[in-house]
Amino acid sequence: MKNFLQEFLKLFQFSGYILIIVFFIAIIWANLNNSYFLIFQNKFVHFFINEILMTLFFLLVGLEIKREFLIGHLSGFKKALLPIILAFFGAITPAIIFVLINYNNFETLRGWGIPMATDIAFAFLIISLSNISYSLKITLLSIAVIDDMIAVIVIGIFYSSGFNVFYLFLILLLALILFFISKFFYKDFIFLISLIPAWFLFYKSGIHPSISGIFISLFVKLESLEIWEDKLDNVVNLFILPVFILGNSGIKLSDFKILDLFNSLSLGIILGLLLGKQIGITFSAFIFKKLRIVDFPKDIKIYDIWAMSIVCAIGFTMSIFISELAFHNNKKLLEISKASVFIASFLSAIFGLIVLKFRQFF
Repeated sequence: MKNFLQEFLKLFQFSGYILIIVFFIAIIWANLNNSYFLIFQNKFVHFFINEILMTLFFLLVGLEIKREFLIGHLSGFKKALLPIILAFFGAITPAIIFVLINYNNFETLRGWGIPMATDIAFAFLIISLSNISYSLKITLLSIAVIDDMIAVIVIGIFYSSGFNVFYLFLILLLALILFFISKFFYKDFIFLISLIPAWFLFYKSGIHPSISGIFISLFVKLESLEIWEDKLDNVVNLFILPVFILGNSGIKLSDFKILDLFNSLSLGIILGLLLGKQIGITFSAFIFKKLRIVDFPKDIKIYDIWAMSIVCAIGFTMSIFISELAFHNNKKLLEISKASVFIASFLSAIFGLIVLKFRQFF
């Protein structure tokens, strides 16, 4: 298990480098040649990347969450309490800041979920560039995993179209069938194939179909988790996420105005990520530690939590995904939200590295 986790963390670090390279390729391509938009704004290509390929991403996310809660660093109430509290306040505070800034603009208010997320690969890359304790790395990973779980809930409830009760009933029926199979006739290939009807039912039900990946992960047996993750890791982190970033990061800079960064949408995202994550995570850690409700690892101080909260403001992949869901019908707001995510993530990465470098003095 420990060797698997170490390889898992190394892959996150490497994936972070890949995503940075792909992001700059997307920006350069989009501003040099219109072929970028001809390819990635094609309805079929966009649908294939964001609603089919990302289903495998969410399948991996579901497997990671399940493993962490069953046998990982979130197994057991005492282990899970600290990262759950930090992740919850680290997600809700950015959303509150966004809503306070955008409360009188119904059109932009739909983007309230954008600053809630943390990008595991990018955040782990930044924190790995500093000489920090293993406990702090695991705490960050745990917060990011719970962040993903919160993001999945938010997407499933708030960023889906009107629900179709008939197909919701069929999803429930499929869940009962898969539960029965998992207990008496478990075979990995059955659940892999089941991803197809599950995706269709979620799509027809009004819930974003990529969430079907999470749905299928619920039925994968504990002894198969590591096998599934091992097979999906390289596919997701080295192909699907780079393709997603490539297809969703291109912004025509000539069409973008500096003043766009000072409107309510941009300020809500940037301040939500930069300030919301720090306030939510650091203050909740300080308060709950003072109240002795949670136990901190001996080698983690409040300064470490603050440094980590800055890195957690790197939203990137999940924030871009939610931006696509929130503003898919408004190209201008979509481009502003993406640019804001990039700016907030970049500033968080630089500031986080600086704060982590000074960690040894505190």
